[in-house]
Amino acid sequence: MQRQRLLDQDPPLDLWLILDEGAVRRNIGGAKVMRPQLEHLIHASRSSNVTLQILGFEAGAHAGLVGPFSILEFPERGDSDVAYTESVGGMIYLEKEREVRACAEAFDRMRAAALSPAASVDRIQQVLAELT
Repeated sequence: MQRQRLLDQDPPLDLWLILDEGAVRRNIGGAKVMRPQLEHLIHASRSSNVTLQILGFEAGAHAGLVGPFSILEFPERGDSDVAYTESVGGMIYLEKEREVRACAEAFDRMRAAALSPAASVDRIQQVLAELT
C-alpha cells in the first residue's frame, strides 16, 4: 500500500509494469479477492504515469521467467540506476553497471514481447469476465 501511494505523490513516480499472464489468471483467494485486484490494475493503468503490459502465455519463454526484478531510475545524474530482485531469501540489490544493464536489456525484450497496454487491459477484462 505504501508503494502504491508513491504513484499519487506530487510529482508522481513513473511506473512501467510487465506482468506475466499467470499473475492475473492464477486464482488466489477466489473471485471475491481476485475481482477487486484485477479492477485495481485496470484503474491504475489509466493513470498517465503508469504503463501496464501483460506478457501473454502466447509469448512462450521470456526473460522474466527467471524471476521478478525491478529497475529503479533516479532523476539526478549522479545517482546510478539500481536493480533489485526479490526471492524467498530476501531482496538482492544489483548496483554494478553490467548487472543493471542486463536487467534493462531483459526488460526491453519483455516489453517487446508483451501485449500493448490497450490489449493488456483487454486481457485483464477477459479474465474478469471468466471469474465465477
